[in-house]
Amino acid sequence: MATDDKVEACPICGWDARTIQLSDGVKVTCSLCGNVSMTRTLVATIGNPKSQHLRPYLSCYTRQANQQGTEAQLNSENWQDFARAHTGTGVSQKLMKALRLVADSSTHLGVQVEIDFEDAYPLVDATSSDELDYLLNSLADRNYLKAEAVRCYSVAVEGWERLEPMDGVRSCFLYSIAI
Repeated sequence: MATDDKVEACPICGWDARTIQLSDGVKVTCSLCGNVSMTRTLVATIGNPKSQHLRPYLSCYTRQANQQGTEAQLNSENWQDFARAHTGTGVSQKLMKALRLVADSSTHLGVQVEIDFEDAYPLVDATSSDELDYLLNSLADRNYLKAEAVRCYSVAVEGWERLEPMDGVRSCFLYSIAI
């Protein structure tokens, strides 16, 4: 049985979140972490300083699970493994995720997309809005994105080409154009 929801700090990130107390845990709705169900034991122990470094990566896991249509179910046994799975994301993967973030928000070629850095950084396995800003600026420096205004980007043709799978015929065609 659920009790009334209230606003309190998200156990994962500390942002304001709506929480509903359940008989065996809590359901959290946080704009950073998404929708998450957590056991009472985990809620009581997740603030342990020894595992503090994993919490930003847990936000990455929960938010990306939500993006794929799944609500994260966390307990004391599984949460660290879910978080650790996002600690090893390399720079190249983060760049591709950031490029995909802008592309997925685009309705058509050339459209400007405003990115809320504070809200979106877990979607690319970044641990802060500053890291997402750096990734997006790096993509703009490489001509994959165009920085249109503050926090507004559009995917450049080079970015769309990078995201599209290349087959042998197209690769040869593009190579012959480059020569």
